[in-house]
Amino acid sequence: MNVLIEKISNRCRAKTLLDREWTHGYFIRDCEGRGQIYHIGGSNGGFGVVIINRVDETTVVHPTGKHDKDGEELWEGDIIQRKFPHTPFVGVVVFRRGEFVIRVEQEDIPLGKLNDRDIKVIGSVYDDSEDSEDSEHNDANA
Repeated sequence: MNVLIEKISNRCRAKTLLDREWTHGYFIRDCEGRGQIYHIGGSNGGFGVVIINRVDETTVVHPTGKHDKDGEELWEGDIIQRKFPHTPFVGVVVFRRGEFVIRVEQEDIPLGKLNDRDIKVIGSVYDDSEDSEDSEHNDANA
């Protein structure tokens, strides 16, 4: 019996090869070794529809289990901003030494020690610079 699909990880997200948009689900590798993310979506008479997207494997990231002040889920690679009244910073979420941290310059700040209400996702290291600039511009106008 040949196994055609190998499930590699728990819930994750990655950029699709087709349009470079984020897709969420479970990372799998097909019988030809290509990375894909699948999830159950939609509804067809009560049955879920399996949706599979080919993904750029260099963008596969995992959730941290935390959210920002707007309720947005935090993922590896997210760019996080904290403003006044606390010490302001901009950093990147990474998984290091068994925990998620925000890398600010050469310092690691444990994500678990930060208050969700003090931080905001402002982009991702995997987004095109145009996307991040548009997002920051929209935030400034909000």
